[in-house]
Parts: sequence; structure tokens; C-alpha cells
Amino acid sequence: MLKKVVLGDEKILDKWSVLIDGAKGRGEDILQKTAKYIQDSGAPDITIERVRVFPPGAWKFLSAFFKRFDIGREYLRVVNKELGKTNIYVGAVDYGESLYVSWYLALEPGIFDRLFPKAKFARLTTGRDILIEEELNAYVTCIHHCLLKAVDELLRELGQDPSKIDRKSKGFLGVS
Repeated sequence: MLKKVVLGDEKILDKWSVLIDGAKGRGEDILQKTAKYIQDSGAPDITIERVRVFPPGAWKFLSAFFKRFDIGREYLRVVNKELGKTNIYVGAVDYGESLYVSWYLALEPGIFDRLFPKAKFARLTTGRDILIEEELNAYVTCIHHCLLKAVDELLRELGQDPSKIDRKSKGFLGVS
């Protein structure tokens, strides 16, 4: 059984997505390949786990008892231990006959960050600490490239041109 994660005060710092025509049912392939490429990358201090993500509120409780309230979605959660509560959620979900593939860089402020907003949370979002920004950029770029590699493979299998997708993320970092 997957660990359930209820989102709360997370701030989305960056994101990327693509809709792949004719790829319905191929989400598991994307998630497995992405996890493998992340592991093969040898990136330090990174862990990967499958989680079921829910929006804030009572949805987690309701979904435990009533299937129709189960609006959670499965993601790969990638955590960099050096960056604390900075998680990347990688998802792949059917959307009609297509597959919607995405990742979100979410920053969950801790109690210390809420009390002292000029601490690590603020440094991550303002880019004032070169070492933190360098680690964050390397971490996000690594995960982004691993997912792109899996997406490129799927597009080629489907006879589609991978060069036509937008490879740049949208948000704080704008990785490509």
C-alpha cells in the first residue's frame, strides 16, 4: 500500500508537463523508467518513493472509506536530503486517449521557516545563497533530464518527434 500524502502549505516553485497523444495506459512505463534513470544517475542524497497525493482537507479520511472520494493520484516523490522539505512529484496520468506527464517542485515550509521567513525557505525562493541554489538547480535538472529521457523513449516508440516538445520548465528555475 502506498504512503498517503496530503498537501498543505507547499509552494510550487517550478513545474513541467507534456500531453502525449495516443499514450493512454503508458503512465507506469514512464514512472518506472524515470525512477530507474534517477537511480542510475548516482545523484547524491536523493531518495525515491511512490506516494498517493491528496489535496488539503478531509479527502484522505473520506477516501479511506468511500471509493468515490478517492481523488488522490499516484506520484513518484523524489527527495533531496540536503534541501530538506523540497520534494519533486513526478506524475503520469491518462487524460482521454493521451497521457499527461508532469513534475512539480514543491517546497513545504517547516515550523522554523514559518517563524523565521528569512531562513532556508526564503533563501530557496530568493536565490540569495549560491550553494543552496546550486544544489537545487543540479537536483531539479537531474530529475528533469531523467523524466525527459523516459518521455523521449515513449515518443519514439509511438512514432512521434521528441524535438517538438517544450523542454523548459515554468517557474523559479526554468530548467531545460
